[in-house]
Amino acid sequence: MSRYLDNVVAAERKMIAKVFHIFKWTPRELDCTIAALLEKGGVQEREIEGVKEPQLVSAQTLERGP
Repeated sequence: MSRYLDNVVAAERKMIAKVFHIFKWTPRELDCTIAALLEKGGVQEREIEGVKEPQLVSAQTLERGP
């Protein structure tokens, strides 16, 4: 999932669920996976101006900067 976020820069949880539906994760499994990535620091959840939902952003993307 973090590689996906490296490529798309930011995505909301609903989009992650759509993209990774092939794994047939339950909502709980998806939440646990995201929580693990957040805890390890590979992904951050951020508010982005002009975007309704919080976005998951890869830490690698944030390190690279604009």
